[in-house]
Amino acid sequence: MTMRSFIILFSFFLVNPLFSQTDNDKLIYSAIIDYTKEKNEKSIVLQDETETNELRKIEWDVVGGKIYVGGSIRYFQDTTWKEILIIANRFYSPEIMLSNLNGYNFIHLTKDSISKFNEKNINKGSVALSENFPGVKRVIKFSRVIYSEDKSKAVVYFSRYKNVLNSEGLLYFLIYKNKKWIIAEHVSIWIS
Repeated sequence: MTMRSFIILFSFFLVNPLFSQTDNDKLIYSAIIDYTKEKNEKSIVLQDETETNELRKIEWDVVGGKIYVGGSIRYFQDTTWKEILIIANRFYSPEIMLSNLNGYNFIHLTKDSISKFNEKNINKGSVALSENFPGVKRVIKFSRVIYSEDKSKAVVYFSRYKNVLNSEGLLYFLIYKNKKWIIAEHVSIWIS
């Protein structure tokens, strides 16, 4: 690679931060956190890296002009969501580190740390969470945000863990309207 090629490539990454959170990503993550907020929640344990492989696992199909997601009886008449689901199923890109969002107190943990914590405290449930992280009621993680081509719609995977028998993974469908990201639908993908 020549020095000129390197400079052009380096400039491209400065202008196009492919592997970082965008302002829209932050607005979408905030909308979901606000929507799922627990009563008297002081802090949230956040997996510090997105987990987009969860999006690729989600099953969906179009039958009779309706989109069925996750084997659910829930469906969408609006088949334009199909475009984003196709992108999500094929999306392969490095994960991003999640930064703090304004207005939230996060405790960032790595995926490995969360796994080890869950294995070690499998029988303690939410007691272990409050003992180790005072004021915390849940551990959450997100996927990368997948946008429609016109950037008017987005899909993101979100999971929350309170204890072994109180956890859930959801797929959120959002629409950009009046300069805000609004949750249009959410579908439970798994629950324990």
